Amino acid sequence: MTTINPNTVTIAEIVAALNDVDIPADQKFAFIQKAADPEQISKVAVALNYYFADKQDEYLEDSVDAAMIAAERAQKEAEAKALREKEAKDKLTRAQNAAVQNLMLRGVQMFVDGELNPEYQALLNKEVGKLMKGERMYVTSDGEYFVPDSERSNLSQKQLEAMDKAQIEAVKSNEAIDLDDTRPMTNGPHEVTISYYAEKPGRNGRENYAVINVVEINTGKHVWLPAWTLAHPRCVDPRDAWKCRLSQLRTIALNNAGLGEHMKEEDMVNLLRKTPFTIFTYQKADGTVAVYLDRNMYERFLERQSKAEIRHAEAEKRDNELRAMGLNPDEVEADESIEQKSYKF
Repeated sequence: MTTINPNTVTIAEIVAALNDVDIPADQKFAFIQKAADPEQISKVAVALNYYFADKQDEYLEDSVDAAMIAAERAQKEAEAKALREKEAKDKLTRAQNAAVQNLMLRGVQMFVDGELNPEYQALLNKEVGKLMKGERMYVTSDGEYFVPDSERSNLSQKQLEAMDKAQIEAVKSNEAIDLDDTRPMTNGPHEVTISYYAEKPGRNGRENYAVINVVEINTGKHVWLPAWTLAHPRCVDPRDAWKCRLSQLRTIALNNAGLGEHMKEEDMVNLLRKTPFTIFTYQKADGTVAVYLDRNMYERFLERQSKAEIRHAEAEKRDNELRAMGLNPDEVEADESIEQKSYKF
C-alpha cells in the first residue's frame, strides 16, 4: 500500500486505502467515521500509515483511537529524533566553518607551495574537536571562535568581553523604548489634542460617560480629563451638570476663540482629535493632577489653593513656635475668643 500524505488527504483516499487491506468491517467503519471530521482526517492518515506499515496485527483487535494515539506518539518520536540529528549536523557544520576561520587567523595555510599542507587536516580536526565540546560557541571582536571550559579559565580579555556581551544579548528586552513622558505636566496652560476617547456605560442608573486622555503638542505628555457625562445638563444629576459633555465642549469653545462653534457634539469631539485646545493643570500635594478647561475656574482654584497654603504655613509656624517653647501643639487648644468666632444667621 502507498503512503497517504496527511497534508492533502481526502476522504476518498481513506476509503480506497481501507478497501485495499483485509481488516474487519467495523474497524474500517471506525476509521471512516474519524476521517469524516475535517479536523481529524490528517491524524487518521498518519494513523493509517503507521497501522499498515508493521503494526496491523498489534492493533487489529484494538480500537482506532489506540492506533491513532500510537501513531501520534511514533510520529513525535521520529520528529524529535530528526530534530536532534539536524541540530547535531548544524553544530558540526558551524564548528567546521569556525575552525577554518580560526586556523586562517593563526596563519595556518591549507596549501603550501601549491600543495596540501600535511599538518592542516590534523590541526583542523583538533580545532573542530575543541569547538564541539562546548554547549555554546562564542566569537570575539577579532573573529576568533571559542568555547570556554566550565571554570572559564585561561580566557583572554577579548574572550571574556565576548561572553559578557553574549550574556547581555541573551537577557536584554526586545521591546521598543517608549518615549512617552509619564511625568506630570507642569502647572499652567497646555495645548493638547484628544489621543483617546471611549464612551462607557454608567453604573447604578447614572448616565453614560466619556473617558478621555489628551496629549500635549509640544512635549508628548499625557493626562486624563475628568469624566464627561453624555446627557444634557437638564437631564442629569445637578452635581454632574458641570461635567456634561455639551457643557464641557461649550467651555472649550469659550476658552479657545470659539473653536467648534455651531458644531454638533460628535463633530466637535472629532475636531478635537486633531485640533489643539487649551487645558489647565495643577499637581496637588498628594500627586494627583487637577485638570480644568476654563481659565476663570482654574484661577479661582489657584486662589483657594494659595489661601490654603498660607493657612497651612501659618499653622506650621505656630506649631514650631510651640515646640520651641517646649509645648506639644496637639495638646494646646486653639484660640476660641469671640474675635476668632464667626456666626452664620
